[in-house]
Amino acid sequence: MISVWTAELITSVCAVVVAICALLVSIWQGYLNRKHYRLSSMPFISVCKAPNGELKIENSGTGLAILKEFTFIINETEFDGTDPEYWKKLHSALGTQLTGRVDAYYFSPGTRIESGKSFPLIAWSANSDDGSDLLNEFTKNSKFNIVYSSMYGEDFHYGNA
Repeated sequence: MISVWTAELITSVCAVVVAICALLVSIWQGYLNRKHYRLSSMPFISVCKAPNGELKIENSGTGLAILKEFTFIINETEFDGTDPEYWKKLHSALGTQLTGRVDAYYFSPGTRIESGKSFPLIAWSANSDDGSDLLNEFTKNSKFNIVYSSMYGEDFHYGNA
């Protein structure tokens, strides 16, 4: 009986097996790299009080954050932080009469916050006597709900609501 397995055929089969193994390893490495890139560019949004009299939204993660929704609740009243007129409603809900200048900022959906960057939510000038009282009342009675995504489209949520 003549053997069908010649040296050339065995070499060819071994080359195909090695090529398939190399393909599988490269696909697996691609999967692991993609997972690593997602983890290494994950945003982390928080709301914090700054010493200069501002309430800030901050991205302390390693990747870009894209805001989708931003709402907060004060004294059981919900405010849409993407509405440019929310400050008027907020002012009446807190029941404060401000003597100094207070600035409020809103964020349109799609606003991007880079890693390590922050934006003021509420800020007041140094001549505002009741600014610190407003900030204390605001942070004490407020609950935040922020929905944001990474550049890969993964949704995240920050909130104490």
